[in-house]
Amino acid sequence: MASKKKQDAAAPEASAPGLVNTGQAALLALARELVEEIQGAIRKDFPSNSAIHAEFAIGQPWPSGVKGAIARGRFVAGAAPDYRTNLIGRGVDVTKVNRLSKALDDLEKE
Repeated sequence: MASKKKQDAAAPEASAPGLVNTGQAALLALARELVEEIQGAIRKDFPSNSAIHAEFAIGQPWPSGVKGAIARGRFVAGAAPDYRTNLIGRGVDVTKVNRLSKALDDLEKE
């Protein structure tokens, strides 16, 4: 069971053959990693604020398709500027948010 979890974390779309190519899988993994890093920083600063958690889709399962993953990434990246100070305090700077946006742009082009 542990090996299945590890595989899912590394390649979130690997279980759906034909839906993603190697480039998409790498971009999806990067986007998910950055989204989870942003969500983790917000969760640490606002551990029990459900309204802010909703702004960052914290606690919601990761989307299964490419379009859903892009939408989730855009949703989280869009909320980030309002919490810039909190994110910087947790090691998430504008560069990481921009890196997420760039990965999503590239994913849309794939």
